[in-house]
Amino acid sequence: MTQIDLSLEPHQVRRAVHVIGVLLGAATDDATSTDAFLREHLGATRAHLVAHRVTLSASTVVSAGIVLNELVTSYDAIVGPGDYDEPAAWTSHRVGDRDVSVPSEMTLAFPAGIPGVTSVAVALQISTDNGPAENSSLAVLTAAGSPPLTGQGIAAELRERIERSNPLRGKMLRASVNSGLRLAIVDEPLVRRDDVIVDASVWAEIDLSIRAVSSRRDTMIAAGFSTSRGIMLAGPPGVGKTAISRAIAGELLGAFTVIVVEPAAGSTYLNAIYEQTAVLGPCVVVLDDVDLYVGRRGQSNNDSLAGFLTSLDTALRHNDVLTVATTNDPGSLDRAATRAARFDSIIEVPAPSEGAVAAILGRSLHGIAHTVDIGSVARRFPPGTSGADVREAVRRAILMDVDDLPISTDMLYAVLAEGAHVPALPTGAYL
Repeated sequence: MTQIDLSLEPHQVRRAVHVIGVLLGAATDDATSTDAFLREHLGATRAHLVAHRVTLSASTVVSAGIVLNELVTSYDAIVGPGDYDEPAAWTSHRVGDRDVSVPSEMTLAFPAGIPGVTSVAVALQISTDNGPAENSSLAVLTAAGSPPLTGQGIAAELRERIERSNPLRGKMLRASVNSGLRLAIVDEPLVRRDDVIVDASVWAEIDLSIRAVSSRRDTMIAAGFSTSRGIMLAGPPGVGKTAISRAIAGELLGAFTVIVVEPAAGSTYLNAIYEQTAVLGPCVVVLDDVDLYVGRRGQSNNDSLAGFLTSLDTALRHNDVLTVATTNDPGSLDRAATRAARFDSIIEVPAPSEGAVAAILGRSLHGIAHTVDIGSVARRFPPGTSGADVREAVRRAILMDVDDLPISTDMLYAVLAEGAHVPALPTGAYL
């Protein structure tokens, strides 16, 4: 009889071939099937075992794998195929500066129980299937005749260990879309408050909201208020909104988990992201350029707007969540999105004053040789100049200095006269 290797085929294909073989009376070998594995080590197939499921999500799927990996290496776990007879598999995840390999598709049998957890025979089955994390599952399988609440108690213990071992907590995460919501640790350069030159009134209003999740948290709760706050930073491009949000994140990182939300994730999975905050502890959720995916009724995708509003309301149900959103055009946002119950502070970040331009210019020239009259050059920048424009002017002066001379006042005058430091699209249409 011809043997065909179906091990790499989807479970639906292997199941169909198996059924056809049974109908034709052909001999079938289920030695590597999940049912055969469970029958050998727990004395029954899946249909005759009691299952208690532990819900997994984008914020817990890696942690669940880490917990199972500890059980495999610490105790006498017998590794078998996963759900739908999938071959046992491990997946490598990048966690900060290291790679961790964890179970992703397998059944682990503990015929003698798990020391410190249960003395009853149990199997743990994880299935991540390389798909959306929300489709992943972790099942606790026990015999139908096991003592009452055995499986439930093991599931509760696993949930506690998964929460305790979560490597994402206290880290900076990027929320993106990759076959579902994905949370990955990122190593962005930290921005300090002193690195951002903005009016002191901006920081005063920001600090008001930060106190709700820090020094005044207990008082807020005692008064019956939520400790979740929303800050909207509004202003033209290049004035430092993103830098401010990263400075807030940098100050709270460690005690808080920071989630930087990409627009694709924000428009599709924002509600799920806020649900993760219950697992990840105190959180800062950063929503850059929300006007890219949320607008006014009738002028944008109403589904995106409705989802955004629902997500902000979801945030209010969780304490210790600080939302920091930025927008270039607050007028484009629906009023329902910016009402006080959703964003407690809408802070205008204006273009820098002449004094602020001088400070940004001095900061940009720090560390390089120059003879620049900072005050004189700062006065040459027109009103409405952004911090990004000032920094680009210095960059262009450095790049145009092919003779490696100290940057001079005249060099910057030449850059400003050229005007290319302010990006502008050509007008008209190409024919």
